[in-house]
Amino acid sequence: MKKNIVFVLMFIITALFCVNVSAKEYEISNFDVVMSLSEEGDFLVEERITFHFLSGDFSYAYREIEGNVFTGLEYIGLEGINATITDYELDEGKDLNIKWYYDYIGDTAAFVFKYRGVAGLQSIGGKNVIEWTPTGAEWDVPIRDIDIYIKFPREPEELELRPSGDVVFQDSKEVHFHKDLLTPGREYVVYLSFPEMISMAGKKEPSPDSAWTKEDKLFFLSILFAGLLFSVIDLSRINRLRPEKGNYSVDELLLYEKAALYSNITDTRKGVNAQIFSLAQRGKIKLVSSIKKGVFAARKAEISVEILNTDGLDDIEKSIINNLKKHKTLKKFFEDYRWFSRVDKDIKNELRKKGFISPEREEMRKNIYISSLLLLFPSLGLFIIGGALSKPPLTGAATALLIIAFGRLIKGLLTDIMTAEALYLKKEAEKEIEEKKRTLDRLVKNRDGTAALSYFFSWIGYIILHRYFGSAVLGTYKKAFKRAEKAELPEWLGMDTSELGITLDALELIDLIDYMMVSMVYASYSGTATGAGAGGGTAGGGGGGAG
Repeated sequence: MKKNIVFVLMFIITALFCVNVSAKEYEISNFDVVMSLSEEGDFLVEERITFHFLSGDFSYAYREIEGNVFTGLEYIGLEGINATITDYELDEGKDLNIKWYYDYIGDTAAFVFKYRGVAGLQSIGGKNVIEWTPTGAEWDVPIRDIDIYIKFPREPEELELRPSGDVVFQDSKEVHFHKDLLTPGREYVVYLSFPEMISMAGKKEPSPDSAWTKEDKLFFLSILFAGLLFSVIDLSRINRLRPEKGNYSVDELLLYEKAALYSNITDTRKGVNAQIFSLAQRGKIKLVSSIKKGVFAARKAEISVEILNTDGLDDIEKSIINNLKKHKTLKKFFEDYRWFSRVDKDIKNELRKKGFISPEREEMRKNIYISSLLLLFPSLGLFIIGGALSKPPLTGAATALLIIAFGRLIKGLLTDIMTAEALYLKKEAEKEIEEKKRTLDRLVKNRDGTAALSYFFSWIGYIILHRYFGSAVLGTYKKAFKRAEKAELPEWLGMDTSELGITLDALELIDLIDYMMVSMVYASYSGTATGAGAGGGTAGGGGGGAG
């Protein structure tokens, strides 16, 4: 055991050393941008970017500019300040992407990059507007010491600036913004507006009906409240059945049937899982765990299945046996998604034959879902029209319909398709499952590892069905199992330790049983599921990096 620990520690240290040696780390230590606004409304941009390399070797850098409101982006030039550029790759158009290669020169490399953003200036409501993300938002490293200089062709009047707290200098033809630090993935937007001095094509004039009046807001809130009220009333009228005892008792049900009722007929995979353990405990199959040595004494378990007896099985169990025979191992069995899709339908048909699923309530749920969709589509259409025309009544009606549509969807989910007898059996199955898990939890709490491990194997089918059974709960059980003084396998479970040698002390045997048990449960669950750029009306975006 000590040797194993030493080997594992050596492996971890070696891995960490390799990671540290090959890691690359850098930041932008300085980012200066000078933007000169032309008389045509173009942005003539010059960027000076300084890369500070903290660890690793670097040989290239790249810059990505997003078009957004620009009608086009044009490359002007690129030069290295203290690094020789050997080659570059360019893609320009709506967006501008450039990647350049250079000779590695040490701790820092500075470059000057120039481009033109065509028609970046906007005309909105009689004003010129600059809303710009000069650095972009998709850098995955910090950017320090940012200086943004904006130069005007002539003096603007009544200049509005944001963020005003970052303005360090302003005169008749220039504004200087400064930002000490921009964290990875964050955007820095500068906003300037002034009375229109350059008329831009495609002006954005505010619609006279765009501003909502008090009456508009009151109407919107009223119709919104009406939609909410309707949904609440609709949800309160769910047709619920009272559980009633019928022809079947819970003892007559197989585990997959109990599992289906316990999960409201939404999770048949767990039921199949539990039924496999039931088949094993009844002597129909045997689960055999082959545990093999791996690298650094790691162990890997694979659960194969031996078919022993197929007498007295129902159709679902026969289907399970046939698929186990086909795939040999639990891992491959649970990866057969087509079979699970078929058996899901077969299980539901079996429940219908026994009168556990109500055709009338299935039809009721179906109609509720259809009504939800019929309300959803017009609500989306009204949203689009109301937004385009700035009509509060249409937007309000769309919102109300959407609330009602989602309310109907929730009602469909809450509408049970089980019969009164099935609901009664569900409660009985819940009692069984809760009682089994509660008993195991008590044994674990009392630190009785031997009894806990034995009980787990005896009632594993019920315990894994519990809604709160998962990896965290299993981890707690494992700690108790490792304290077992005596470890005995049930008859239906075999363990092949031929590759591990024939001499095993008690502690190692318990460890192997524990590992095998965990692998067995996880194998039977295999196949189940247990930075944006600048948007809106801003100009620029994108990001960059080095490698």
